[in-house]
Amino acid sequence: DAGSWNSYKGRVSYGGRFDSGLETLLSGSFYDSKGHKRLFFSEFDSPATNNGVAVDADGDQSYNAFADIIYRDFNIHVVQASRTKHIPTASFGTVFNDPRTRTTDARGYADVQYRHVFGSWETLGRLSYDWYGYHGIYIYDYAGTGVPAFTQNYDAANGTWWDFQGDASRVFFKRHHVTLGTEFRQDLQQQQINYDIQPYFLYLDDHRTARVWALYFQDEYSIRENITFVAGLRSDWHERFGNTLSPRLGLLVKPAPNTDVKAIYSSAFRAPNSYENFYVGNQSNTPNPSLRPERIRTWELDLEHRFGKTFYASGAGFLNRMNDLIVQGIDPATGRPVYTNSSPVQTKGMELELGAKWPSGMEGTISHSLQDSRNVVTRDFLTNSPKQLAKASLSLPLVQKKLLASLDAQYVSERRTVAQTELGGFFVMNLSLFARKLKENFDISAGLYNVFDKRYADSGGLEHVQASIPQDGRSFRVKLNYRPHLSAR
Repeated sequence: DAGSWNSYKGRVSYGGRFDSGLETLLSGSFYDSKGHKRLFFSEFDSPATNNGVAVDADGDQSYNAFADIIYRDFNIHVVQASRTKHIPTASFGTVFNDPRTRTTDARGYADVQYRHVFGSWETLGRLSYDWYGYHGIYIYDYAGTGVPAFTQNYDAANGTWWDFQGDASRVFFKRHHVTLGTEFRQDLQQQQINYDIQPYFLYLDDHRTARVWALYFQDEYSIRENITFVAGLRSDWHERFGNTLSPRLGLLVKPAPNTDVKAIYSSAFRAPNSYENFYVGNQSNTPNPSLRPERIRTWELDLEHRFGKTFYASGAGFLNRMNDLIVQGIDPATGRPVYTNSSPVQTKGMELELGAKWPSGMEGTISHSLQDSRNVVTRDFLTNSPKQLAKASLSLPLVQKKLLASLDAQYVSERRTVAQTELGGFFVMNLSLFARKLKENFDISAGLYNVFDKRYADSGGLEHVQASIPQDGRSFRVKLNYRPHLSAR
């Protein structure tokens, strides 16, 4: 791939199926982008901060490698990925226009799955080992003089854990498809550290472990050929927060051959992570060890109908109720960001979609969603939560179906920022062309994004001086794909 802002991407993949029954897929990729040469932020428009222009501070590099191996009932996944991003926004009070401020996130895991049928029982066992690593270099001017040398602050988080999942399912009395299962996760390491490099000063060195265990049950009851009732219950035990029950119910009805109706109730929770609970750095965050898990209950009604062989339509209405939602605010005692549990939050809305697929290969969809998300007590709207979203797409095969032209567009309505200012809505459109087998073994594609060069922004966070962060304008990408012929083995 090659694209705007000196961006390049490549991938090499190999897959094979052998007479022994072994299947393999190996793949590796890289991405490198210089980013925008110059970015302007009006909030820093003064001679002391280069008149608001950040130069060569938007670079982005990443790589990804994975292996997938299948042999009989075993499946092994191994993944390793990393991304380094330079930060041009001077977040967390860092020096503006210093390209040394950057973060690196890395993730890897090895996962072994075993599936087997024992008599009437279908079983699954999965064991995995995961690790995550983050480190960042943040440049600070503690003296406030604007004159180097500045202080480099090092921020890092490392986590390792392993988890096990096992479940078994079978049919009872011809109508009940029952699943029983368990999950266990042991967090071996949750480390957070923050310090100034020179002169050395330690702000945080936090080490923790955690243990989570769950049991779950589900019964799919076929009441009639066209009616299915689903009931499930999950029990999660967390070492710090105790036990939580999460029931789920569903009713699936097919009143006509081309019509499906679903009514769903579900509940879930999320425990706060170590960053939300315990992080404190040189310029940011007040820890909150008393933070509680957030919980959500969801009610949803879906209707899907197909009109002949070409058109289909779907509609959904939903209501979400969240208690103890974890949000970030300002601690009045310290003036720093802190995570707290909010009063109840409710989201209600509806979604509509119309799609078509013609015999010629042409396809199109159009969808629209409306939602209202607000705090139940204060009636305030949630930040960065648009009231309307609309999407449309169209793909058209050309030149004996060897060339595919595609268009997609989306509209996002106005939103409120964390600074309680309003962001206007925006409409963007993308175009792409894909040529299949332009020459033997070669495919080529080209894309033009944000065709009309629409200027729009997304909400900043509490770590930003900017209430909103401008997003990319018009850009392009060209991709060449080569598939060599390989003999079977």
